[in-house]
Amino acid sequence: MTECAPVISTNLSWNNKEGSVGKLMPNCEAKTVDEDSFVFLTGRKKNLIITPNGENISPEEIENKLSENRLIQEILIRDSEGVIEAEIFPDYEYANKKKIKDIPEELQKMIDAYNQKAPLYKRVFKIKIRETEFEKIQPKKSNVIK
Repeated sequence: MTECAPVISTNLSWNNKEGSVGKLMPNCEAKTVDEDSFVFLTGRKKNLIITPNGENISPEEIENKLSENRLIQEILIRDSEGVIEAEIFPDYEYANKKKIKDIPEELQKMIDAYNQKAPLYKRVFKIKIRETEFEKIQPKKSNVIK
C-alpha cells in the first residue's frame, strides 16, 4: 500500500533538480543521493509484474536471488503469457571451467530449487537461454550549461 508509505523526499518549486524525487526530508537517510542531496530512483521503469490474480512481483527480487548462482551471468525476469519467464545469459566460461556439459539442465535444476522455496505466484515457469549478452543501453546525457 504505497498510499500509506511515509514521505522521505520532496521537490520544492524553488529547489528541485530534473529527474530527481527531491531532497531528503529531515531525519531521513538514503544511499542514493547526489552531491546536492537530491534522491534519484534507479531500476526499471514500470518494473512490477502483476499476476492474473493481482499479486505484485518485483522482477529484481527474483533476478537478484537467481543471479547468486555463478552460472548465471545475466538474467531478465518478465511476464510471458501470464507466467514468469527467466531469460538467462549463462556464464559460458564458468560452465566450461566447471565442466558443465548440459547448461539448460543445470539452469533448470537451479530454477527448480528456487521454485521449491518461492511462493506459487513468484515461481518461474519458463526459461529462455541466450547465446549473447543483453544489449546495454547507455544513459542519456543531459546538456546542462552552468
